[in-house]
Amino acid sequence: MSTEITWGDTVIVSHNAPSQFHPGFRGSVSGICDLGANPSQPEPESETSARLYLVEFSNATAIEIPEHYLSKEWKANSGAKMSQTESING
Repeated sequence: MSTEITWGDTVIVSHNAPSQFHPGFRGSVSGICDLGANPSQPEPESETSARLYLVEFSNATAIEIPEHYLSKEWKANSGAKMSQTESING
């Protein structure tokens, strides 16, 4: 299974995410914005991401969330949701 998040995937927002990203909530990826790397800047020490995901929640709101605050929710072959999640930065 691929750890890369793509359109339609169910994701969980990390509990250590800032409150504006709705930590602990599940949502569905409805868009991806690849910001790319800036070769003129050194590798950042802070938590930054080169990709933002537009995550839609069950109340129909959607927000852009940096990839390091998301983990992909896996589903078992039977269709039941597994209790484990895998970090996308794995």
